[in-house]
Amino acid sequence: MKVVLIAPEDLPIPPTRGGSVQIYLQALYELLKNHPGIVAHLISPGNKSRVVLHSPQGLQNHPHTLPLPPAQTYRHSLLYLLQSIHPDVVQIENRPNLVMSIAHQLPTVPVVLNLHSMTFLGPRHIPPKLARQVLRSADAVVFNSHYLAHTVAHHFNLSTPLENGHVIYPGVDLERFTPRIAPLPPPPPLRLIYVGRIIPQKGVHVLLTALHQLKLQGQSIHLTMVGKTPPWERAYGMTIERLGKGLHINRLGFLPPRVLPAHLWEHHALVCPSQYKEAFGLVNVEAMAAGLPVIASRIGGIPEIVDESCGQLVTTPQSPHNWVRALNHWLEHPQTYLQACTGAKKRVQKFPWEQTARQFAILYETLLQSVQNSR
Repeated sequence: MKVVLIAPEDLPIPPTRGGSVQIYLQALYELLKNHPGIVAHLISPGNKSRVVLHSPQGLQNHPHTLPLPPAQTYRHSLLYLLQSIHPDVVQIENRPNLVMSIAHQLPTVPVVLNLHSMTFLGPRHIPPKLARQVLRSADAVVFNSHYLAHTVAHHFNLSTPLENGHVIYPGVDLERFTPRIAPLPPPPPLRLIYVGRIIPQKGVHVLLTALHQLKLQGQSIHLTMVGKTPPWERAYGMTIERLGKGLHINRLGFLPPRVLPAHLWEHHALVCPSQYKEAFGLVNVEAMAAGLPVIASRIGGIPEIVDESCGQLVTTPQSPHNWVRALNHWLEHPQTYLQACTGAKKRVQKFPWEQTARQFAILYETLLQSVQNSR
């Protein structure tokens, strides 16, 4: 069975600047290409004049076939490549607007849309009527959480659960994140790490406000921030700079994915103060694989990953007081922190990449069998 995975037009594989979708797609491809019965290919963007085909024969650079704008050029090039590959199944990563083009080009080939968020179902990227048509006509729509599956169905007034919908959780490389150093002595100081973009939706401002309150209470907390503020959030970045004054903060900026595990091992816990409903939150699973419990917002798909056995979920995460209370709980009851560490190591065993790849392989087989039975 020949399976082709299609990366988004602006996300090269392997990832050069991090990004959960790229990390996800590279890990899935590496496992599928070694899965019995599957010949996996991956199409991803290259430089300005190339697309890259990852195949059993290695990497192949292909020139774009027409001088079009980037998104249209990529679409045209991948359609050209698909014709030469003759796939049995095509999987599109997080770009609903590609589904109809590929289904028209390859009418007998099952098309899987793998959604990571609601973002590219929004009107900026695809007309609502077309988005609804895509969701109904794709042979399978994969969601990374039950929360996302329910949200999409509700938003587009579709049946719940979606008839062609499947929930497959992302995974984590347990071996790569397993600590190679001795665990830190219990707090204080409580060493926290935040990993993500520095934007309002991620809630760093709420966390810093809470840390100021904890400082006034005499609590010792050190925070490491991994991530950058994008140019369009310059004003927010200045707010974070101001809020960070007087606190024990180490700002590392962007870190390549390969070095993240070592930085996680140097901390007691990951903090995820998201203010909007994230579909999954891959970094939470990565932290647990590194032996860290997680304090995260009780919103979106996060509660499907983090529960009371492996961390704390903060209700009404817009309130700094609720973060103060959660952090104080571990500082005042260190035994509960140690129990959460043990729980994190146990909980993350439910998210191996091998399981994710196996579920996709079963889905491909089911779709292909359905096509063969209909002939």
